[in-house]
Amino acid sequence: PTSGEEISIGAVFIKQDSIPTTAKAIRLLEKEIAHQVHLVKVLFLNAVEAVKTSNHQKVKKVVSLESATDDLDSQIMEYLLTLSQRKMTSKQAHRLGILVNVSNTLENLGDTGKRIASSGEKLYSHGMKIAHTSALGLEELYASLDESLTEIELSLNSGRMPSGKRLKFISSGADDIVARIHRSYLKQITHKHLNLYSGP
Repeated sequence: PTSGEEISIGAVFIKQDSIPTTAKAIRLLEKEIAHQVHLVKVLFLNAVEAVKTSNHQKVKKVVSLESATDDLDSQIMEYLLTLSQRKMTSKQAHRLGILVNVSNTLENLGDTGKRIASSGEKLYSHGMKIAHTSALGLEELYASLDESLTEIELSLNSGRMPSGKRLKFISSGADDIVARIHRSYLKQITHKHLNLYSGP
């Protein structure tokens, strides 16, 4: 994705008032959650750029995308709840369980992305920028996270279920990004205070 990409907000494939046969409904749900993945990918791209450039507009976009992710998650969960009340095969019930887990993971990632963008704004408010070495590490962590999200997006679009291991990996990857920014912030604050109190 690109940070300025125009993306559809809200449900694209599912409609609460028109749920087709169970098999087709699950397939539409997979596509909708793939759309949710793409939304989160754009959110994270803007969040990382917000940290690197101290761009307030990027922070505002992340907040807006996070709200959109929450809204989409609510629509997906409502659809899932309606669908779960139908009779279905054990295989279909298993797929629904995985989709619930994927959507919840993505909603949590949206929250993490907003925290990352807020960290960038915090650095800026203290007159600081993320250190160059930290920025490089941040790029590596983001690239790994984006690759995993892309893999999940492609899997869902082709009707394959992502593994629980992959979901845990992207969650820990997002947490690693937060931790790196936090360490950079603490390091700079400490350095600033040492210079302040060291005296002439």
